[in-house]
Amino acid sequence: MGLAFEERGHIPMVTRMLAIPRGATTVPFLLSDEGMLDDSTAIADYAHRHRTRSAGLFSEDPVIAQQALDLEDRFDRRLGVATRAWGYSYLLDMPALTTPMFAKQVPALEAAAVKRMMPFVSGFIRKGLRIKPETRAWAANRIDEDFAAVEELLRDGRRYLCGDALSIADITFASLAAPALGPAEYGGPLPKLEAFDGPMRTALDRWRDTMAGQFALRIYREERSHQGL
Repeated sequence: MGLAFEERGHIPMVTRMLAIPRGATTVPFLLSDEGMLDDSTAIADYAHRHRTRSAGLFSEDPVIAQQALDLEDRFDRRLGVATRAWGYSYLLDMPALTTPMFAKQVPALEAAAVKRMMPFVSGFIRKGLRIKPETRAWAANRIDEDFAAVEELLRDGRRYLCGDALSIADITFASLAAPALGPAEYGGPLPKLEAFDGPMRTALDRWRDTMAGQFALRIYREERSHQGL
């Protein structure tokens, strides 16, 4: 939205310790001139209202705007939970990938300590996300369901999920689908697609080949890289 900001990353356990004193339980949270915003919807609303660009995240049409918010809420409650759990169900068994992943975009002290802390970090994540042997199959099924719902919307040829412009619905879907797609333009510390093989890579390729997967990957190529992010 054209707003300057400073992003501060931390390893998961430190993130929780920094969030709780500020009244949050997880990330993202934004420290702004309006106070602490601890929900992605509230952050998006703030960015929309304070944007320096003409195009915003919410349509001027209240019906379309509500449709986008409804989709954003669905993806947040369902898809984001599933892709996070599915990704970690594999990654926590791959310390060669997760250790450097957690060491990126965090303070130097945390990056230096992450290798020794990995057993504690992994246990913290497993407990927090309730990752069990059956989690992977459950999460994959949930991802399939939400991808199918997006494909149903796209079958009429629309370029965006709601209205004729990029909205919070498109950004939320692309963001939360990322662990199941491995987009090159992601920009965060996810391992590169080439790092995966076996069943995880098979699943990634399958989701990338779907209509919903291709839609999210196009959003990254055309919208994220276009904005210089």
